[in-house]
Amino acid sequence: MDLRRDHQLTGDQRGDPVIWKSAITCAFSPPSVDLAPIFGEGKSRRLQTWGHDESGVHWIGVRTGTPLHIDPKYARYTHQLVVRCDGFELGGLAYGSRRRLLTGDLFCLDTHSPHELVRASGVSAGAMYVAASLDSDEPMGASDVLPVLHRFVRRYG
Repeated sequence: MDLRRDHQLTGDQRGDPVIWKSAITCAFSPPSVDLAPIFGEGKSRRLQTWGHDESGVHWIGVRTGTPLHIDPKYARYTHQLVVRCDGFELGGLAYGSRRRLLTGDLFCLDTHSPHELVRASGVSAGAMYVAASLDSDEPMGASDVLPVLHRFVRRYG
């Protein structure tokens, strides 16, 4: 659900939706998937998920970014291992909450709190973001999600 900038946080929402973020050093390759059919033609904003496996891990991709929004119909927390990032920042309503994302970043995001993925200054329309994602009702630690996400990425790398 898209939100306006003057959205008032509810009791369980955070101004900074990123629970934790860390950079990892394990080597991996971006998915060997042709992303054009997944995103379609053009440079419009578009979010897609695909490739769900038996453990619930899947790909999530965004072209050009997302508006400020919440995802109340999905599990509250998403844990993502970034495998392609053409220049995006992730943030919420709190001043200074935007964080530059890089390939190799691992993070946990509260999807029920306002969040947006925006192109960094100077990044062209049509830029893409792709991550392996694991959703859950509770936040998990990096040491718990990294092996699961890394194994998923290695299958496609």
